[in-house]
Amino acid sequence: MNQSQHTPYQFKQADSDNWGLVKRFHKQTKLRTPQQNDRVFLVLKAESIIGVARFVKQHQAWWLRGLYIQPDYRQKHLATGLIKFALNSLAAPCYAFAQPGLTPFYQTLNFQPKQHTELPTELAELFELYQTSKPQLQIWYKA
Repeated sequence: MNQSQHTPYQFKQADSDNWGLVKRFHKQTKLRTPQQNDRVFLVLKAESIIGVARFVKQHQAWWLRGLYIQPDYRQKHLATGLIKFALNSLAAPCYAFAQPGLTPFYQTLNFQPKQHTELPTELAELFELYQTSKPQLQIWYKA
């Protein structure tokens, strides 16, 4: 667990001890429930989940499958802190698909834009599927 003395927030990787809490949070926020093999990272305040990041293993890299911070806690740089914490824990390259409005967020985290032709095959297929409903999606990569 990582907690600063100057903030009430904690960043933590979800584990079997809090998996029930993670599933409940996803249900309450109408997010897709993570699979057991996913890596889920949490932002906690007073032991309550206020944000999650979900990563799925794709070959030798991770795919940021979902990122959510509760509305009352947005604009506090918690998503940035959560992703930094997660990337440090994962210690492997990471891909993300995001709307154009999130470009500054990913640039702040030193992600680089990629073309769909540069994706591993499975991720390229997922990206094409996502683009049918979200044609403006961009691909981001951090080594």
